[in-house]
Amino acid sequence: MIPNSVNSISWYVFDGCASLTSVTLPNSLIRLDYSVFSGCSSLESIEIPTGCVQLGSSLFKGCTAMDTIFIPKNIAMLDSSVFDGWTATQKIYFECVETATAGWNENWKKNCNAAVEFGVTREQYEAIVNPQPEGGEETQS
Repeated sequence: MIPNSVNSISWYVFDGCASLTSVTLPNSLIRLDYSVFSGCSSLESIEIPTGCVQLGSSLFKGCTAMDTIFIPKNIAMLDSSVFDGWTATQKIYFECVETATAGWNENWKKNCNAAVEFGVTREQYEAIVNPQPEGGEETQS
């Protein structure tokens, strides 16, 4: 577990950890640097804290086990090739609207074939990845 006192995770910390399946990031986190999770091919899920403002280059490069990811609206800097190697079967959901990307590197999606959707709230994202059965839950009389 990463302590709540951590506000930045530096370059290559988990790089190449092919057996890593999930990570819990502390709410205190404001920055994820270059290639922190690059090559973590078994990483299935990660929740980026709402206070995080920077995602470094090649951060999720080759994280092919992750079907979806939710990026909170406070991201002010998205560096190049963050999702390098992502395939057409993966999807990236951004809470911000597309016009809020002014501080992002123009190559943030370089070598990424994942579908991208902007303007999705966390609640909407949760409903997408954890759908309820049609008609809601059954009640007993």
